[in-house]
Amino acid sequence: MSEREKAQVAQIRIARGRVKASMTRLESSFDELNTKNEISIRLSRLDDKLDELNVLNLSGTQNSVASSITSNSNVSNFRLPKLSIPQFSGNFKNWINFKDLFVSTVHSQISLPNIEKFQYLKGLLTNEPASLIKHIPLSNDSYEEARQKLLDRYDNKKQIVQSLIKTFLDQKPIFEAKSLNLRKLLDTSDECLRSLNALGEQASSKDCWLIYLLLQKIDPESKRLWAVKSSEEEFPNMKAFLDFLNVRCSSLELMSNDESECKPPIRSINVKSNFENV
Repeated sequence: MSEREKAQVAQIRIARGRVKASMTRLESSFDELNTKNEISIRLSRLDDKLDELNVLNLSGTQNSVASSITSNSNVSNFRLPKLSIPQFSGNFKNWINFKDLFVSTVHSQISLPNIEKFQYLKGLLTNEPASLIKHIPLSNDSYEEARQKLLDRYDNKKQIVQSLIKTFLDQKPIFEAKSLNLRKLLDTSDECLRSLNALGEQASSKDCWLIYLLLQKIDPESKRLWAVKSSEEEFPNMKAFLDFLNVRCSSLELMSNDESECKPPIRSINVKSNFENV
């Protein structure tokens, strides 16, 4: 091969190398361009996802705020629902009915906190019962204390029986034939008798009625002594009351004799008539 040919081959190799290098750079440029396109596409997709997340976060935040506002509004506007239970003012004859209604409607509700039960209880009391527990603080632990205090004071069958009999006997006589008056007499009598029967056989026995009637006839001191003597018995019978009266009579007779013996004898004074001295 001549020198000229060798020079031409060398030039061709150099040119081929340059072309090859250019092609390599061009391929790299295409690869880089494809990579950039993919990155751009991926970034675009990520932007879309971020936009969706932002929308969801905004919606969740709004719902949370709305829920919080609603919750706060509910708390601030919360009121205990009203109950159809008559208020208790301290009348013994109404205690059983009040207690049964309160137990079934409020006290037996397991899901109701004690502090809310206490609120209900306070709202249903007036006069003496309200004063009885007004100094007890309103708390979960204090509810049972207040309830027990009311039970100790009013859950007394003897007092309840006497109150029912009194209500029955104290009804005013009717002098004019009117259905309204007769109906009131009938309803009151029926209510008293039903309440007595609900307290048991002893509470509705004739002995309770007779003892009550006789207690209205004796002196206050004898009545007080009977209350002391019968305090340990729930329903004393008529024989026990008559025995008490017998002992009471004997005591009064003995006291009367003692008083008469202690009195000094009265001396008789003979006053002569002025006429005898004349």
